[in-house]
Order: sequence, then C-alpha cells, then structure tokens
Amino acid sequence: MNSGAADSVGAGLMASLLWIGLAAAAASDINQAPPVRYPSLPAAAAAVADFVPAGWRIERQARGDLNGDGRVDRALILHDDDPALRVRMPFDDSPPVDTNPRMLVVLFARTDGGFRCVLVNHTLIPRVENDRDNDPIDGVVASDFAIADGTLQIALGGFGAEIFQPAFTFRWIAGAFRLIAYQSMAVHRMDGSTREVHVDYTTRRVELRHGTVSDDKDTVRHRRLPPGPLPTLQAIGDGFGFDPLAEDNDATH
Repeated sequence: MNSGAADSVGAGLMASLLWIGLAAAAASDINQAPPVRYPSLPAAAAAVADFVPAGWRIERQARGDLNGDGRVDRALILHDDDPALRVRMPFDDSPPVDTNPRMLVVLFARTDGGFRCVLVNHTLIPRVENDRDNDPIDGVVASDFAIADGTLQIALGGFGAEIFQPAFTFRWIAGAFRLIAYQSMAVHRMDGSTREVHVDYTTRRVELRHGTVSDDKDTVRHRRLPPGPLPTLQAIGDGFGFDPLAEDNDATH
C-alpha cells in the first residue's frame, strides 16, 4: 500500500473512531437529564394563577378543605414546559423524552381572600430522566389526585417489569402533611404474580398480600410497624422509591 493510501485509510479510521466516541458520549448523555432550577413561589397571593411560575402549567388541580376551617383549599401538580428539557434520543427517530419536572403545591384559602402557600415539594412525583422511565402522572398506568375527607390523596402510575401503583394519603397535622395511609399494588408482567402492601399509620398495622392473576388464593400476612411519628410528605422523597417496611424489624402475625 502506498503512503497516500495508508494516510487515507488512517484518516478514515480516525474519523470512524471519533464518530463512535461521539456517538457513545451522546448516547450516555440521555441517562443524565439536563439540570433543573426550580423557581420560588410566593408565600401568599390573591389567585391560584399567581402561584404558577412563568413557563409552568397546572397539570392537575384538586379542591377541598384540608385544614378544617371550612374554606376551599387547592392542591396543584405543576409541570414545567421548557423545550430545552425535551431531550431527543441520539440516532433515534422516536419523540423527544420530556424530562420537565413537576412540583406538588398546596394552597390554603385565607380568611381575607386569596391563598397562602403551605407546601412546595419537588420529590414525591419522580422526574422522568430517560427513555426507560415511565411518566408517573401521564404514563401507561393511571394516576390519581384528589382532596377527599380532609385528606390529600395521590397515586402514581409505574410501568416496568411490574405494573404498579403506590398511593399515599396525607392529613394536615401539627403544621405538616403527614402520611396516614399507604398502599401499593403491583403485577409482574412476565409471571403474573401480584403483591399488595396496605399500611395504616394511625394504627401501625400492615397487611401484605401475595398471589397471582390466575386465581384469587392470596397469601395474607400481618405485621405492625414499630412505634414512631407519622412520616411527613417532605421526608418521603421519591414516591416510587418509598418503602414503608425498609426499617421495620418488628413483625407480628
């Protein structure tokens, strides 16, 4: 091979290696969603719309009395709508992955009109960060959001190896939203096995169910959580990652 041909081959090889390196880097970037700066919300304002930052929208809204004063409070799921946070998969014609985050916000109605903000949470509703994540609010599995019987209720929809739905019920107690009930239901997509977890935090009672979709012969066990304070909404973190039994070593049948 003459030197000109060798130089040409070498240049082509270097270009190929560079392209592969860039492709690998681009492919790995999707696994780290772009950073987010959460805006601050006012402590009080005249209207619900005043609590919605520019570029965000109200995705869900629930109404009801959450603090027992007879006035209609609001619970909001706010969703960012930044085009820069819709990430296109490298070398893929599929739609961009919407990694825009959400905020859970609660507003108490004031006696003199308007609202005061008592909760802003960035973590309970997990952010979609790559094309493998299921959207917890608007994904394959149904979600739910409501104010009922003086409680704030939110269920997230999960889809992966299992179809699952963790559901949380919070009550305003001693200046914070505290978890009074939790349940999670899951069905494994391959073998059809089912599992349910029901926790009543006011009695510390836990019910665990395991079965299959092919019959109704569930195995049921009962436990009790050790004594402790009711978890606050702010302390729960990622709603998909929450495990009420993670630190429970005191089981009764």
